[in-house]
Amino acid sequence: MMVTGSNTTPMLRLADPSFQVEGQLDSHLLIHLGISQISFAIYNAISNNMVAYGRYSLTSEDVFAEAVGILKLDEWTRQQFSQVRLLVQPNDFVLVPKDLFDPREISTYLNFHSFKNVSGSLLFDRMDQMGIVGVYHLPRSGLDTINKLYNNLTVFASPTPFLQLAMREYNKLKGDTMLVLFDGKLMHVMVINQTKLLYYNGFEVEAKQDVSYFTLAVCEQLSISPENANIVAWGSTDDFEERMTTINYYFKNVQQGERPLALKFAPSLSTLPVFSEYPLFASALCE
Repeated sequence: MMVTGSNTTPMLRLADPSFQVEGQLDSHLLIHLGISQISFAIYNAISNNMVAYGRYSLTSEDVFAEAVGILKLDEWTRQQFSQVRLLVQPNDFVLVPKDLFDPREISTYLNFHSFKNVSGSLLFDRMDQMGIVGVYHLPRSGLDTINKLYNNLTVFASPTPFLQLAMREYNKLKGDTMLVLFDGKLMHVMVINQTKLLYYNGFEVEAKQDVSYFTLAVCEQLSISPENANIVAWGSTDDFEERMTTINYYFKNVQQGERPLALKFAPSLSTLPVFSEYPLFASALCE
């Protein structure tokens, strides 16, 4: 069902016919809070199946407060779940080698990266299999409001499940592979060579030309030939196809990404583009 309207009306709502609103104690609630929308999915961990999906637009500058209002009102998200995982777009996201990481130095890592004083809640996501830690910060008041909703809440930065799962699922491609995620105005770029992480950075995309500029700049920095590079891209934005066309102009081996290969999806979710909501779904498998 596609609906337009205020932020109290879902833009999209999909569910398996057998999905029951009540009694979700064996299910996980996955939430992705962006700048202009909030999306969520309900995951049955026993059957390894995504059974429901919903999306709302956000119109307020205080996205945390607006998100709380939506989550309280929606009949699906106001239930009790065995686990709740929240993905947020961080103001800054810095990778630190696991062996060098010190939790007491989080502000130092962020200050060095952004060249400005960092305030708010200082957080980090461990990615032990990759040997790295993602460091970021969020508005303290905003995070507190969502924490009060769920007593079993785990918070991740939106790049974290992308980095963890996409590298694991696409490390069989030969040569250098560039994995690209369009997350609203942000463009996350990861370059891998099988099981080795060569590069990660996040860029803010202002115009469609920025997409080709950043991808070519990464290739130049890593001495990768555009003719030989493999590119896999995901996105939840309306202009995903336009961005793919821009990349295709400079690169030969470009493909749109698919849903996480390690998960199953109810047939009713098949109307969602396969390249959309990768971090949201992948968060089901975050450790």
